[in-house]
Amino acid sequence: MALWQSYLTKKLIYENHPALENERCLNTLQTKHTCTICKDICPNHVFKEEPNWELCNNCGICTVACPSRCIAPSSITASKFIEAYQNAENTIVISCINHSAEADYKVPCLSSLSWEALSLLALKCKVFLNTTPCIDCDKKCDLDLFKTTLTKTSIFLGNSEYNKQIEIISDYRILPTRQYSRRDAFSVFSAKSKTMAGNLLPDIKTLLPNGLFWMQLLTHHTKQKDDKTYHMQLPSFSESCTACGICTKLCPGQALHRLQYEEYENQWFMALIPWRCSNCGLCVRICPSNGMQSSSIVEISNLNKPLVHQVNAISCIRCGEPIINSTSGLCNKCTAETPATFIF
Repeated sequence: MALWQSYLTKKLIYENHPALENERCLNTLQTKHTCTICKDICPNHVFKEEPNWELCNNCGICTVACPSRCIAPSSITASKFIEAYQNAENTIVISCINHSAEADYKVPCLSSLSWEALSLLALKCKVFLNTTPCIDCDKKCDLDLFKTTLTKTSIFLGNSEYNKQIEIISDYRILPTRQYSRRDAFSVFSAKSKTMAGNLLPDIKTLLPNGLFWMQLLTHHTKQKDDKTYHMQLPSFSESCTACGICTKLCPGQALHRLQYEEYENQWFMALIPWRCSNCGLCVRICPSNGMQSSSIVEISNLNKPLVHQVNAISCIRCGEPIINSTSGLCNKCTAETPATFIF
């Protein structure tokens, strides 16, 4: 426990803004389709050639907008959310930090609330979102991004559960108010004084905020809900997949994997791990054989269980890579590297 407290203290001091993971950025993985979403959406113009974090106000909008989730939330943001999650009981009120109305969890902007975080809260208690416009607020909230968050949350939970657990309030005067007794107030104070890690995450390593931080929290929570099913927008393998492995090398979240069935040499498998997929669409764009189909809504009960696709292919006798329809037993690369035999 002391190790976590010491670690968290350092993170709170030295990380008060998001962090860009260059190795997972779409522009690092490929250069054909330039992604400028973080530049376009940042209100303070942090993202130029290199991020200028001195301009950042830690609003967190970029972490939600990034299609590959290569921008990690700051430790302060992550810690505040964990605290709000643990203290939430039957209801939780969320509003913009600039709004004068009382709230259990205040965010820099409603558009900085990820769908994973909102879904996680909705699975625990009823969520009230205060969307009342702030008076004299000079911030321009990205309503499209906020609407996308609501849409993805609705897909994940299902319309019935979404309508039951999430209520959007356009007039803060009708927000639910809490009347605490002395005993209740002491309980709330005690809960807030406890460490924020709790048993929300499996081990200390995953407490490091990264681009998939919100999804890690959501996945860990759903592990304990075996009787529930969820829905996610995920790409899928098509029959033209050749198990070439290009998508596995370039996937930002390492959601795609390739393996060979040991007992049957002519069977290869492609696997998609749902929680690691951010639905960025890169695998669909780069596949040379149209082996990946655009995302569609998939029903799943375990976010950590891979979705598997079988590919009937033999292994190249030289390099071991899977090949389809080859009479020589060599893949295209090995065939090109093999010296031609001339018969006179």
